[in-house]
Amino acid sequence: MPKPVADVLSTIGKNKQRGTAKGLRPLTTEDRDKLAALYAGLGAGVKAGAAIGLPVLRERTGDALADNAETCADAWIDMAAENNHVRRAILFLVEGGAWTKLFVAHLPILATLMPETPPKWMQDILARRMEKAMREAAESQEDSR
Repeated sequence: MPKPVADVLSTIGKNKQRGTAKGLRPLTTEDRDKLAALYAGLGAGVKAGAAIGLPVLRERTGDALADNAETCADAWIDMAAENNHVRRAILFLVEGGAWTKLFVAHLPILATLMPETPPKWMQDILARRMEKAMREAAESQEDSR
C-alpha cells in the first residue's frame, strides 16, 4: 500500500485535529468550492469522453460526478478537519502548484492511451456478467408469475 494511503488509513477515527498542523493552513470555503469545481469538471470530462465514444467512460458516471460535486466536496472538507494528511492532499490539489499543472497538462495525452475497444478479457467478463444478469431477471419474472 502506498505510504500516503497508509498514513491516511492509519489515522482514521484517531486524529480529531481541529487546529493547523505545522505548515498547513485551515481549509476555506474557497477551497471547498475549488474541490466541487474539480468534481464538476471531471464529470464534464467523463461525459465528453463518453460522447466521443471512449468505451471506458460512461455518460452516467459523468452525471454522477457532476451531480454529487457539492456533497463530495463537503465530505472531503469534513474529513480534512479530522485528518491533516487529507488536508495536505486537498491543499495540494486546490492550490494548483507546478505538480498539479504538470498533471493536468498531461490528461489529454493520457486520454489518448485508452483503447478504442476494451480488451478481449474485459469483453468476456462483461459478457458473462450480462448473461448472468439476464438469466437472473428471467428467473425473477418466472417466479413472480
